Amino acid sequence: MLKSFRIILPILFLSQIVMAQSEYVVLNTGDTIYCNFQKGKKGMLMFNPIAGGTMKPIIADSINAYFQRKDKCVFIAKKLPGEDKKKFLAVLEQGKVDLYQFSQSYRTGGFSISGMPGSNYGAGSVSSFDLYAKKINTDSLLAIKTNTILSKTSAKQRREAFNSLIGDDKELLDFFLAKDEFSVDVIRNTIMLYNKRNPIKQ
Repeated sequence: MLKSFRIILPILFLSQIVMAQSEYVVLNTGDTIYCNFQKGKKGMLMFNPIAGGTMKPIIADSINAYFQRKDKCVFIAKKLPGEDKKKFLAVLEQGKVDLYQFSQSYRTGGFSISGMPGSNYGAGSVSSFDLYAKKINTDSLLAIKTNTILSKTSAKQRREAFNSLIGDDKELLDFFLAKDEFSVDVIRNTIMLYNKRNPIKQ
């Protein structure tokens, strides 16, 4: 019987390169370029090849994945459900079930009372995240969890999608349902445990 969630090492995309802590990009052609990163104009992330060459932007049209040391995880270009263009998602777990996170920050415009010092209200920075997952041998991402108010899927749909991902491991599914928790940590730990219990056959 399962008694507790066990923390295991995540299986990262291109783990050998990650372990070496070398920053790199993977082109859509499959070529890996070791590089340094820096912010360009308007805050766009750029990469500068160590072997020489011109600095280029990190865009999903030409980059399949990249690893930046400060992020401590790989980012991979994927299409979100219902969207045509790819976006970069953080790879949280990989195995029979892959788990990704899409995060973004934006500023909200507040209001002020004309002529009154210190009367700015409501302005600030807001961060949002969405968790997506998929089963091996498919590119279709399923929305699993979000902290945004407006979402294309309901909380019930997201839970059902998650249950379908681990449904072939009945013991784990029953254990998960009995806990009746759906936090980010529980989701990630469940997928880590699922991948450990159901390794990819070589």
